[in-house]
Amino acid sequence: MRSWFTRSRGEAVGDRPDVVRRHGTDDHSAAASGISRRNVVTGGIWSVPIIAAAVGTPLAAASAVACPEISDGATWATAVPAAGTSVGFTGAGVNAWGTVNERRVWRISRDADSTTEDAYAETYTTIDMVAGVEYTFSLEISANYAYYTEPIDPAAGGHEVQVQINGQVVQEYTTRTAWSPRTQIPLSPPSGARVWTTFTFTYTATSTGPAVYRYLNRLGATTTASSSDDVFISQPVLVACIA
Repeated sequence: MRSWFTRSRGEAVGDRPDVVRRHGTDDHSAAASGISRRNVVTGGIWSVPIIAAAVGTPLAAASAVACPEISDGATWATAVPAAGTSVGFTGAGVNAWGTVNERRVWRISRDADSTTEDAYAETYTTIDMVAGVEYTFSLEISANYAYYTEPIDPAAGGHEVQVQINGQVVQEYTTRTAWSPRTQIPLSPPSGARVWTTFTFTYTATSTGPAVYRYLNRLGATTTASSSDDVFISQPVLVACIA
């Protein structure tokens, strides 16, 4: 698969209503404490997780600490596209932060403007973290095909999302496991009730100070279909912080 890119700390980069479109658009695999999973492929735009050996440290008694605040998505930096080209509905509040089903979500409904190349979108903020503290995040994701109004096309381009913290890939989700073997995001049925799936994961901070928390979306080339999958990913919530 193509590689994702990872932007350096602090680098700036770019809602969709339920409307009709007829054209193109974990608790799983969380990184363990002390394990590095960051790698940047030269010339690429997709970070590839690589597991590196860690040096063990003596265990100490864990205790809960106050969790930091996470700013509202409206204040996050965004870029659509962040790389490649994309097309699709561009009305107010589309491909941006907004509210869907009473959730604050990052909504990407555009499509890669190519049958051979992927496109990318991203949003990020900073969260104050303390070295050695384990942070447990919870988020919800919903997905649908072609503005939620058409039968799901098996040939459509998939949609994948990476969660990165300080450039380290901590979670990856996809709408099409045949396209990308990541954690599955169920597709909501056409014109049916929107399906939301909750995921949790942990991250242990390696340094003290603002950490860059990022959602990086990869929009699959449209191949033979005229549209691709749309993804709605909620603002994260910190459910536990353990020192």
